[in-house]
Amino acid sequence: MAGSLEILISTIISQRKSIPAIKKAVETIAKKYGTIKKTEYEELSLFQSATDLLGVSEDDMRECGVVYRAPYILDAISKVSNGEVNLSNISQLPDTELIQCLECIHGVGVKVANCIALFAYGRMACVPVDIWISRAIDDDCNGNSPFDLYGNNAGIIQQYIFYYKQSRQR
Repeated sequence: MAGSLEILISTIISQRKSIPAIKKAVETIAKKYGTIKKTEYEELSLFQSATDLLGVSEDDMRECGVVYRAPYILDAISKVSNGEVNLSNISQLPDTELIQCLECIHGVGVKVANCIALFAYGRMACVPVDIWISRAIDDDCNGNSPFDLYGNNAGIIQQYIFYYKQSRQR
C-alpha cells in the first residue's frame, strides 16, 4: 500500500511529540536516507523502502530526533524488510487482524496500530484512543465510548472529536 511505510514510521514517531517535532523528525529521516524528487514547485525528500533503511544504526536514527523511538522504528524496518509484516498483504486482513499484526512491532500498541489502520489503510471504523479522546469520553460522554454508534465512520468522528477537544484546551 503506497505510503504505508511512511505512515508506520511517522505514527511511531508521533508518540508523545508535537506536530512540528514529528514533521521535523520525518523530514530529517527522509532527507538523510531518502531520495530527492524535484517537482515543478518544490523539492521533496521521500522515504526509501524498508530494506534500504536496514543499515541505519540506532544512534543514527536517534540523531534524526526520534529519541527513544529509534529501536521501535528499527524493529518496524526489520519486520517489514524480512516480510514478517507485509504492508501490502496486511491490507487484505480484517480490522482486528490488521491491528494485531501491527502490534507485533515493538512500540506499536493498540492506539498506534489503530492510527496506522485508519490513516494508512483507510479503516474508517478504527478509533485511536489517546489522551484527548479519553478526556472526551470521560468529560462529554459520562465515561461511555460513543464510537459504536458510528460504525464504519467511527474513525472519522474520532478525528472531529479530537480536534474539538484539543481546540477547547487552547
